[in-house]
Amino acid sequence: MAVDVTYDVDRFDEALDWFLSRVPMTRAESDALTEWSRTRAFWISGLSNARMIQDVRDSLAAALERGDPFNEWRPLIQAKLRNEWTLSEDASSARLALIYRNASMNAYNKGRHEQMTDPDILDARPWWMFDAILDGSTSNICRPLDGTIKRADDEFWTDHSPPLHHACRSGVTTLDDYERQELLDGGETRDDGTRVYRDDPADDPLAEPPQDGFGAIPTDDDSDETEGLDPDLQRDLDRQQS
Repeated sequence: MAVDVTYDVDRFDEALDWFLSRVPMTRAESDALTEWSRTRAFWISGLSNARMIQDVRDSLAAALERGDPFNEWRPLIQAKLRNEWTLSEDASSARLALIYRNASMNAYNKGRHEQMTDPDILDARPWWMFDAILDGSTSNICRPLDGTIKRADDEFWTDHSPPLHHACRSGVTTLDDYERQELLDGGETRDDGTRVYRDDPADDPLAEPPQDGFGAIPTDDDSDETEGLDPDLQRDLDRQQS
């Protein structure tokens, strides 16, 4: 039986394929789309130059394919965008960091979701754990959720699938029955009183909901859900997939 694999272990094919399926367009064009259609679009706030948006998208795709970190990707596009934005170097660098993190984490989480929902993986590892990076930059959205363990089909994931906000660094880890129970039994308490592993998010008075447009469980890009799809976007999708 043929197996579809890559010999390059650093290449995250599912993430790259998801990112390449997105159609470059302006923010104004994306705002006119249906919610589902917008998940297939790529835009950058503050940019109305279609050629520039395409250039950024292509450079991000190349960075994802090579596994370039932000500091290696930034010089490749910063000069062009700084002129377009008329921003200082520091301001353009901060905006680029947001663009890079949003694009890369969206792609990695979508690719990871495709792997986790493979029927064989789901059967062996039916539990998912919200995994936040805890440091001084962790948001009040993600901090209370860290260590929350739910079944893969739990409604919790319909609006708590990372990323949950701009520049989100959180992800999801899969667990089998034994690992899940072991973590719950050995749950620790942090200095701020929250438990590391639990069935539900921490009861945190500072907790915030996901930002608008974030947290939705990834849709199946191979589905036939085209009802209401913007005709121009459908045309561009068909062209890219042909």
